[in-house]
Amino acid sequence: FIDPDGRAHYYGVWQSILFFWRASFAAAWLQYWALITIQWGFALQKEARERRREAAELQSRLTEARLQALRSQLNPHFIYNVLNSISVLAQRNDGRAVTEIVGRLASLLRTALDDTLPACIPLSQELQFVETYLDIERVRFTDRMVVETDISAEAADALVPALLLQPLVENSIKHGVAMRSSATTISIR
Repeated sequence: FIDPDGRAHYYGVWQSILFFWRASFAAAWLQYWALITIQWGFALQKEARERRREAAELQSRLTEARLQALRSQLNPHFIYNVLNSISVLAQRNDGRAVTEIVGRLASLLRTALDDTLPACIPLSQELQFVETYLDIERVRFTDRMVVETDISAEAADALVPALLLQPLVENSIKHGVAMRSSATTISIR
């Protein structure tokens, strides 16, 4: 740059170079931190996805463990009591009743021990399982056990954990019906 006196000034060139260098450095610095921030965001997003996947997997394993625990809870005393009832019916020569109870016990065990049974099933299916269980128990407590079921159509389609009701009904029989000599009502609502 030449001033009006005719002298050449290089200050503007150096100032331009310095300005360009500062601007380039600042832009590079911003680009660097922008890339770091974007990379960090992607890493956090990947970590969050991994945590959600692990949480879902853990929940699935927990549900499966609970289902296994429920399956193993099928009280051995219940099996012994059913076998005893079958024995009594066989001694009475009631072949039809023996066949019926053995069939229901087989159905009950088939369902309870089914490894392919999903963790959650419709309430209607769970109630069918409980009804099979109750049919067997009715042989033991012929006129001492009354069962009332009141389930709405909307609730029948709801998903519930498999084998959820049977232990509850079994406890009702064990601590209610079996302890009394008079008729006892079990309500499922």
